[in-house]
Amino acid sequence: MTSPLLRLDFCSHEAARYAVERWYYRSEMPRGKLVRVGVWEDGQFIGVVIFGMGSSSDLGSRWQLTCFECCEMVRLALGEHKTALSRIVSIALRMLKKHSPGIKAVVSFSDPSAGHVGTVYQAMNWVFTGETAPDKRYIAADGTEYHSRAVSSSGMKVRLGISTPCPRPQDCKVVKVPGKYRYVYPLDESVRARIEATRKAYPKKKNDNRAGSDTLDTLGFQPGKGGSIPTPALSQTIPADRRARTRAPAHPARQTGRDVP
Repeated sequence: MTSPLLRLDFCSHEAARYAVERWYYRSEMPRGKLVRVGVWEDGQFIGVVIFGMGSSSDLGSRWQLTCFECCEMVRLALGEHKTALSRIVSIALRMLKKHSPGIKAVVSFSDPSAGHVGTVYQAMNWVFTGETAPDKRYIAADGTEYHSRAVSSSGMKVRLGISTPCPRPQDCKVVKVPGKYRYVYPLDESVRARIEATRKAYPKKKNDNRAGSDTLDTLGFQPGKGGSIPTPALSQTIPADRRARTRAPAHPARQTGRDVP
């Protein structure tokens, strides 16, 4: 069988939303400054990989990384595709590293309660660092879901020294959620040893002793949304003239992208 022509390029917010609303189990787009990498096979738009600041400004603190040096892969929304998921993610990471040189590590999460153990991360040798503590999610009246760090009883949150409006927990429906598996991928050799020192044995699916395969089991909930204040590395990712060239047409699926680097 002939392999499809794979193309990746930075895409517009419209194209990313198109993918998230159709191919991600939660149709909500992350907030804040985002790096959006569109994916095409044989000229057909098939999805997006999205990086953002995440829900916590101390996302990388356990590896002595500031909020300007660590980001989160907040969405991996793909429709039907033939290319191995690990190849798509690998290329997206290379693009992020090239255009956001200040980012030294990327974190992502898998939801074991949905049967996800992070098989693609294991196939790519991401570092598994354990499970997050159980948490709560807050669902606003309009159905928008917020991380526990994104709400405040005062209705205001201070992030990077700037106050911004946020939902109040007393105005939201509260849902308890179990911990998530945390994976991290070093983009810079200077932090690799630090990250490797926190490595733990990969988790396995219950009643499954087989070696991991490259599947879509990592597309479950990844906690956090892009922060309202972008990191410098993310905010400087795409020059203005390049963003203009990659705006989506009326129907994002008709974008064609560019050859894989």
